[in-house]
Amino acid sequence: MIATEAPYYYLAGRLISGGLIDVSECASGGLLPNGYADVCGLEKANPLLTEWQNQFDNSIIEVAKKQIPAQLLKNLFAQESQFWPGVFRVPLEFGLGQITDNGADSVLLWNESFYNQFCPLVFAQETCDKVTWFE
Repeated sequence: MIATEAPYYYLAGRLISGGLIDVSECASGGLLPNGYADVCGLEKANPLLTEWQNQFDNSIIEVAKKQIPAQLLKNLFAQESQFWPGVFRVPLEFGLGQITDNGADSVLLWNESFYNQFCPLVFAQETCDKVTWFE
C-alpha cells in the first residue's frame, strides 16, 4: 500500500484557504503569511489532510500497473503539488505533477511506444511522424 500521513503544510494551507477546515480556534487563522498552514492549522487540518493525500492512491496504482511505479508517482505528486491540483507560477504548471508545456514534451518523448500510442490522440498523424528516434 502507498498510503501516507505526511504533514504537508502547503496542502493544509490550501485546504484552510478553501474553507474546508475549521480553524476558528487558531489565533492566526491557521495560516502563515506565505499561505502555508501554521502549527495550529496543520493540527486542525490533519484528518482531512491524510484523507486528501491518499484519495488518488487507487488511480496511481492503476496507472502503475501499466508501467510507472506507484510509489514514484505518489512521490512526484507529493513533491510537486502536495496533492493540490491547480495552475501555479510562471511558466504555468498544471495538475498534481505540475507539468509544463516542456514537461509534456518530455513525457511524450521518453518512450517511443508511449509516444506512438498517445500522440495521434492529440495531433494529426503527419505531425506525430515528424519525430526522429535515436537508438
